[in-house]
Order: sequence, then structure tokens, then C-alpha cells
Amino acid sequence: MKKALVVYYSLDGNTKAAAEEISEKLSCDSEEIRLVKPMPKSNFARFIVGGGQATLKKIVPIKPLEHTPKNYDCIVIGTPVWAGKPSSPIMSFIDGCSQKEKIIAAFSSSAGGDNGKCVAALRKKLPSIVLDCALGDRRGKYADRNTENISSFIEALRKFLNTDQ
Repeated sequence: MKKALVVYYSLDGNTKAAAEEISEKLSCDSEEIRLVKPMPKSNFARFIVGGGQATLKKIVPIKPLEHTPKNYDCIVIGTPVWAGKPSSPIMSFIDGCSQKEKIIAAFSSSAGGDNGKCVAALRKKLPSIVLDCALGDRRGKYADRNTENISSFIEALRKFLNTDQ
């Protein structure tokens, strides 16, 4: 079985909950991306700052990971969707990752249902992505499909990790 690492950024806990479920069910390591300068505390400021960063494709300073990506066969990334795009912290991780070809799967969490745009942006930067999963904000109108979507994603990841692909 391939050794996997789940790397994710979570602002409100949606992406973190999914990352924890994925890593638990696959018995693999996970790590949350931490910002050097934390996001603002107010929701409105977070919306403006995060959306602006994503729209402008800003690379933000992140703290070094405790897990070393080169020690893994594959990497799964998780991100909230900001303005239809991957979050700037996950893009900063990708930008600084010397093991980009190991990023084979991505999951995204969106309150607005624009996961498709986010994944398309990720696939453009990372042609190595072969699996993806769209999740809704746990308080939003798309949350009713999360259980089924994440279960299917985990099963597909399990099959991928047990092959020689």
C-alpha cells in the first residue's frame, strides 16, 4: 500500500473535518497548513481578505510542515473555496512543494457550490490530480451530499493507494 499524506487548510473547520475523516479511514498522516500571519477574526474581514487573496492569486507565507512530503508516495490536498478558487494558503503550499507530482487527489469545501471552478484551477496547476471530491459547507444547502461524496472519495483513494499506479 502506498503511503499517503493529507495536507489541508481550513478556516472554519469544514475542510479540517473532512481531512480528519479521510486520514482516519485511510490510516494515513495529515497536516493542517498554518499561516505565518493569521487571518482576521471577523467573518466579514476573512471574506474580504481571503477572497481578495484568492482572486489576486497571492502567495501567503505559511509555516513549514512537520511532515516531509518526500517521505510519502502520494499527497491529498484539501481546501476551502474562496471566490471560486483554491484558498491562498493551499496555493502557497503547492507553490513551495518540490513534490508536486505526488499530489494525486484534492477535496474542496464550498458554501456556494463552486467546487468545479476550484478543482479546474487545481488541475490546471497540478495535472497529477486523478481524484477529486466536492463538499458543501456543513451549514449550507449542499451539505446533504457530503456523506456520500466523501465516502466515495475515500473508497477511490483506498483503491488508488492499493495499486501500482
